[in-house]
Parts: sequence; structure tokens; C-alpha cells
Amino acid sequence: MQFILMFRIIYSPDMIYYIKYKRGGGVVILEKENYETNDRPKRFVERRRSKDWVTKAVPIFSVIGWLASLVMLVFLDRAKPPSSDFFSRYFGAQLRTEWNVSLLRTALITLITVFCFCVFGFLFNAARHRRKTDKYNKSILILGIISLAGIIAFVLVFGNML
Repeated sequence: MQFILMFRIIYSPDMIYYIKYKRGGGVVILEKENYETNDRPKRFVERRRSKDWVTKAVPIFSVIGWLASLVMLVFLDRAKPPSSDFFSRYFGAQLRTEWNVSLLRTALITLITVFCFCVFGFLFNAARHRRKTDKYNKSILILGIISLAGIIAFVLVFGNML
């Protein structure tokens, strides 16, 4: 086992040499620093102990947004008029021919809610995006773009019914 001592000595007023002394004699100069230009080696210190509530909330917003978009698709499926099949033609069942407007409004409100979840999730993600290692949640961005396009298409297609 080798015993190593490290000292810092001032060699000149503007330069500092780090010198490592080994047991048994041996001196190694490790690095120099220039204090006039502040060329010190910068050490990264991780101060985040664990995830805080903001970084934990971002995936939760993403999951809630995707679940709400699935609920919106169910509302949209129930709002459309049923198609005729073999049994409805055989028994002569009367099918409705127009869309269910109340379910269409509910689907639009759900789609707006999905977009709001995506915006809040993106804002929380942007609040914690300060380091190079921090990443934006792609799921929130994709779902936000899809929900905004869905709102625009919804208003263009069903605008006169609402």
C-alpha cells in the first residue's frame, strides 16, 4: 500500500503548482493554475439529492394526458352515428343519422384538457431544464402537438354543430 500526500505550494505570485509526495521519495507535479485568468479546473458538484416534485410531476402529466386522449377517443366513437350491419337491416332497426352533439362537446372539452395538461407539463419540464443533462419529455411535446392539431381539426369539421 502506497502512502500519498498532496500539498499545494506557491512557486510564484501568479502560478500555483500541485505537488504529490510519495512515500519513499518521488515528487510528481500534477497541474498548474493561473490565478490571474481564473483557469482553475471546475469541478461539477451534484446538489440534487433526488428528484423533486417538479421532475416527478412531468411524467405524471404525460400519463394523465395520454389517458385523457384515450377517453376522448371513446367519447368521439360514441358520438358518431352507428353504422348499419346485418342485424339492423334484417330486423329493420331505426338508426340515428346525426352525431350526438353533447358527446361531441364532451370530446372537445376533453381534448382541450389534454392540451392544458401538455402545456403545464412542458412548463414544469422547462422550469427544471437548466443543465445539459436535463431533457425535455418528448411524450408531452408529441401529445401537445397532436392535441392542438385535433382541436383545430375538431373545430373545422364540427364547428357548425357546436
